[in-house]
Amino acid sequence: MLPGLARPCFGAAPRQSLRRAARATRLLSASRDRHLSVAAPADLAHVAAAATTSAAASSSFDIDQLARQPMTSLSLNDLYRVASSPTDEQNLLNAQFVRRELPIRYAHRCAQLRNLPFGLAADERIEHAARTYEQQAEALFLHPKPVDASSKRSFDSLLRSSQPKLLEVPEHIGTALAARLHAEGGEADADADRTQQRVIDTHLDEFFLARIGQRFLIEHYLASSGSSGAEQRPGFSGIIQSRCSPFEVVEQAAAETFLLCSARLGVCPQIEVRGDRDASFTYVPKHIFFVASELLKNAAAATVDFHASRGGGGGLPPVRIVVACGENEMAIKVADEGGGIARSRLAEVWSYRGARLAGGFGLAARSDADELVRSPEASAGLGLPLARLHCKFFGGSLHLTPMEGYGTDSYAKLNRLGDDNCEDLPQAVRESYGMEAAEPSAAVNQWYARRGLQVGDLLYDAQARRG
Repeated sequence: MLPGLARPCFGAAPRQSLRRAARATRLLSASRDRHLSVAAPADLAHVAAAATTSAAASSSFDIDQLARQPMTSLSLNDLYRVASSPTDEQNLLNAQFVRRELPIRYAHRCAQLRNLPFGLAADERIEHAARTYEQQAEALFLHPKPVDASSKRSFDSLLRSSQPKLLEVPEHIGTALAARLHAEGGEADADADRTQQRVIDTHLDEFFLARIGQRFLIEHYLASSGSSGAEQRPGFSGIIQSRCSPFEVVEQAAAETFLLCSARLGVCPQIEVRGDRDASFTYVPKHIFFVASELLKNAAAATVDFHASRGGGGGLPPVRIVVACGENEMAIKVADEGGGIARSRLAEVWSYRGARLAGGFGLAARSDADELVRSPEASAGLGLPLARLHCKFFGGSLHLTPMEGYGTDSYAKLNRLGDDNCEDLPQAVRESYGMEAAEPSAAVNQWYARRGLQVGDLLYDAQARRG
């Protein structure tokens, strides 16, 4: 049983539960009027029938109270076990857990957006995104707890239809950030205040990392719940593969990147994949694909641009990938000859304002791609920061080692230690929203101050720069 699963509970008052079901339906209807991707349950009769035997979670919805409740951090092994050929009883327990956990996670996302600093929270686009999460939290909160197959089908239908569109929230955040830059006089002036940008980056790191976990939980549950009638793919538990081959996933990412780069830029360097073809471990192929795709898109675009700037003679050097398997981790190295990154601009690679400076061409994965190779996020200029967070989600890391004037080596490391593959939710996110992250020690601050520097000025990669 997943941590935090409640036992089935019976005896709710029918009239009260029917009122909650009707309120959930009105809320979803209002959400559609605001052009949010939310729909009513497929069969309200099922909701009403389940309401007569389900217990009320609470008589009223309070988004602030939900945001003060802790989220449950889950390990990859836990998620694999409960979704691998689950019994009807386990499916019901899983539904009850998701129904309890998701409103809390949505409430945390809402609170994070409404607490963004430097006036961002007051931006109407940020508030629109926050309202999206609040309405979804309320819809799931008011839905009766699944206690049988009928009420579970109703819950699954609501869950499938209630997620925001994949790019809806990132687009709102990106537009608000761009408006902030414009209001402050352009990127050159805004870059002078690095302290503010680091604070914004820290907030958005926490937001997007937790959002990855939120979407992962929904996709994994729906893929394993059996409500759609589709059978699980062999070797999969939900969206987790027991013998995931990073080499095969990287090969698919390389093939798709070659097509995308050729279509957008007219040319693409050859992509060479080497390493341990037979190595496998329990992991999420979609996450590996996204990370590899973002690294390859940036490497390919940088190679094309750099060699075009030098006359383009002699053909393009290849982009090389190495996949290696160790006792504790899987590693993917992407090496290019795309000119590298200037030290003065390296921090911008990982910033939610300057991610586009690293190159790349911001193309989403094709909509008709097989599920194994469909990116969980589209780039939209945020590919590298989000790729780093996808590595970090289960305890991995992403580092860049640039050689200015020549190229860049990128290293993605993925944890393969079973129960150590646990959601890497920031402490402030895991316990309750609003807690401050730990600050550097006084000795560290003094060392930097004596040299006229700020913490992070001498650090080259993402893992060191923001932990």
